[in-house]
Amino acid sequence: MGLGRAGQPPYGFRWKSDQLVSQESEAHVRREIFDLFRQHRTKGAVVRFLNEQGYKTRRGSKWSDVAVARQLVCSSAIGIYAINKTTTDSSGKRIERPKEEWDYVPCERIVSDEVWEEVQSILGAQKSGDLPIPRGNPAHTFTGILRCTCGGTMTVTSKTRSYSCSTCETKIPEGDMEEIWMSQFQALVSDRRDIFGEFPADHSIEELADQLDQAQSDLRLVKEEMSNLENLFAKREISLERFSEVHGPLDVKRESLNSKISRLRDLIKRRDAEEDHSEEKLDFQILAEEWSSLPLEDKRAIVTSLLDEVIIGDGEIQFRYSFPENLEEFSKDAPVTQQTGNPTNGDFREPGDPVYLRLPAPGTRCELTGLSRSKLNELILKNERNNFNPPVRSLSLIAKGQTRGTRLIVWSSLKQYLADKE
Repeated sequence: MGLGRAGQPPYGFRWKSDQLVSQESEAHVRREIFDLFRQHRTKGAVVRFLNEQGYKTRRGSKWSDVAVARQLVCSSAIGIYAINKTTTDSSGKRIERPKEEWDYVPCERIVSDEVWEEVQSILGAQKSGDLPIPRGNPAHTFTGILRCTCGGTMTVTSKTRSYSCSTCETKIPEGDMEEIWMSQFQALVSDRRDIFGEFPADHSIEELADQLDQAQSDLRLVKEEMSNLENLFAKREISLERFSEVHGPLDVKRESLNSKISRLRDLIKRRDAEEDHSEEKLDFQILAEEWSSLPLEDKRAIVTSLLDEVIIGDGEIQFRYSFPENLEEFSKDAPVTQQTGNPTNGDFREPGDPVYLRLPAPGTRCELTGLSRSKLNELILKNERNNFNPPVRSLSLIAKGQTRGTRLIVWSSLKQYLADKE
């Protein structure tokens, strides 16, 4: 039976000789959809962002909730696309075929299994009513970002004007949280020039656009190099040592370029909105010093772009950032306890430390930690014991055309987790 591959390919791909090949102009938008939904947990927020950025659907129309939902549930995102899902009955009416009769076409994955599973979990919980769908715009700076050490969310009550935990009595006044963050933001801007940088005030929009094009080009090359390296390792064509030596710096460079691209886009948008472009400048130090007078939407934009979450409790505040940490430089003169939690790169390492660890063979223990394979899996994979939020970061590398891959543990993340438990 023919596979009938003449229909519309999924968004992010195109047909080529009966094979699905990636179309980056759409694939990068689809990755944005997954990332935005994980962050905001509402399709409406994703739709607003896509339309504000001028992204269009394949038909050239604006994005809608239905269009976004279709991208989130289509399995082509993880490298397998179902076709021939329908047929016609004796009356000519189109009906769905049983799943066991569907045909499948392999394709290049757009997101990791971890991202896919997290999104499907959120969608499932919202459908069952276990996880409410956020409504409207957040009315407070840290809504959706503040967490209690007990695991509960922290929201502002109109009576107390404090962020209060939904499951225990932990709370922090809204004004205090704003002041603490303003001090933290000022220290961050001062110490992390590698993240914020400085753009001369006389840069024109054209010059910034050229910088953006170059940064995007550099990012594509880095991603291609990382993908090629991951495929070589998954096929066991290079050693773990060589993979760690090359992959770690590339990962740091990728995060730096992502940050630079985000800043350039924001600056271009601000310059374009002003009548006098020559006076427009993006000065993060001024933003930090004038934090209390910024509009709520500007505060939210800054906070959500920099922070994954803030953990409150046990007499300290943990700021968990969305970019790599340089602990040695940023720890000085910090006004509150600052910890990385689930670091995204090898920034908790010491000279001589590995970048990645393999899972030990069944029945053996990790040579560096003494932990068993089952215990390490408990730390890096979603399960009930960790409330489906792995405390240690890992990578799953799968070669093209393969269904099983190699999982590597990020040593800096595991090392910090063990240090926190001492």
